[in-house]
Amino acid sequence: MRVPEPLLAHADHHQFVVGAVTAETYEPFESGSVMEVGQNFVTVKTGIAYGPVSLT
Repeated sequence: MRVPEPLLAHADHHQFVVGAVTAETYEPFESGSVMEVGQNFVTVKTGIAYGPVSLT
């Protein structure tokens, strides 16, 4: 079985965001140690300050 290639995201300020371009990412509904969730977005907190993050 072939292992799929990991996806890459670009971390900025120890995080990356998945969501709508128009999402207000500074207003999360819920916040935890690993992610924040708000209307039309999820912010994933990483241990990497800047650069590519491997999503496996």
